[in-house]
Amino acid sequence: MDLIQCDWRLAAVLPYIQTTLELSSTQQEITSAMATFSDAISMLFAGVLADTFGRRPTAIVACVFSIIGAIGASLFNPSVTTLMLFRFITGVGNGISILLLPMYISECVDASSRGRLLSCYQLGVSTGCTLPYVYMALDQNWRRCLACGSLPAVYILISFAHVFPESVHWSRIAEVPSTRGSDSLTLTAASELVVGILLAYVNNCIDAPLFYGPQIVASALPSYTRQDANIFGLVSSLIGILAVLVAGYSLVNQYPRRQLYLICLFLVVCCFLVLSVIFAVYSNPVNLVQHQVAIIILLVTFVMLNVVSIVGPGILFVVILSELFHQTPKRATYTSWCTFAMSFFSLVINGTLLTLFDLLGVSITLAGYGCTYALCFAVFYKCLPDSKNRQLI
Repeated sequence: MDLIQCDWRLAAVLPYIQTTLELSSTQQEITSAMATFSDAISMLFAGVLADTFGRRPTAIVACVFSIIGAIGASLFNPSVTTLMLFRFITGVGNGISILLLPMYISECVDASSRGRLLSCYQLGVSTGCTLPYVYMALDQNWRRCLACGSLPAVYILISFAHVFPESVHWSRIAEVPSTRGSDSLTLTAASELVVGILLAYVNNCIDAPLFYGPQIVASALPSYTRQDANIFGLVSSLIGILAVLVAGYSLVNQYPRRQLYLICLFLVVCCFLVLSVIFAVYSNPVNLVQHQVAIIILLVTFVMLNVVSIVGPGILFVVILSELFHQTPKRATYTSWCTFAMSFFSLVINGTLLTLFDLLGVSITLAGYGCTYALCFAVFYKCLPDSKNRQLI
């Protein structure tokens, strides 16, 4: 349901855009982060719109923005400024869809089906992130690749306009005006809000392996070409899709959310520390190339990090967040604060990660992020609720 993501990330096409428009490193970072910046802004009002007017019309608005942004970025970009403008528009649609689509799914199904269906949403996200790699491996035309990103949004727009009904949860609340007008933030909601914001931060651990993994590997292994790096990104993404399928149709429904999330986050921390050690020991790419075992460990760790971050901070972030705030009429508003935090953290990480690699080195940067995720693990171990059996309809 969210293949709309295939137009949002630029990892597969950014090197080609850089060649065509002659972008500097700073311009690459800004272009990549522009959609994240605008989706963060859109989330500040998307929750209020969804609570006021309903999930369905707000989702339609998201699709319109995504279509305009995708077509504009592919056809009308003679300069980097124009490209950034349409990336901004794309981000607005993406931000609203990140908030609305999982919430809509969770509010239309019972607890026994919710985990699997929300995993289908995450499958769409993972597939959307993979398709650009597939397209660029076949065509290497970044303009056509961005244009194809509008197709999922067109499909979702038609579905919401003619097929999908309004959310059951929102429709029930809309029938009681006094309930919709409640503005109080209860202690339970405040506690879950803190948990949701930390979940949003950890969600961004996937950026390093999935979106910057090819660049990291290419810089560490001088013999790798641009196409080799993209193939590595494609393989990692395909493995991530397989992980989503396995987790979505077995693990998420079979095990408690809390237990599974903590296991995945622990493995994420371990992967970050292993990568940090590898890049500390082999800070010179020439030395790394000479040690085949180290190269294998590097690639396997990146793939493992991709898998566990997709299953835990990826799928379970979507599932758990969609199950929080189940007793408040301002559910979309509070959820939007968490998704805003996710986009804000993503903006900071995507806007600074390459710079931090240059200033501090890959090893110190990855070690620093690994330590922050370890602190979040400690908080979740004490405070993360198990929301598996909560009823929303």
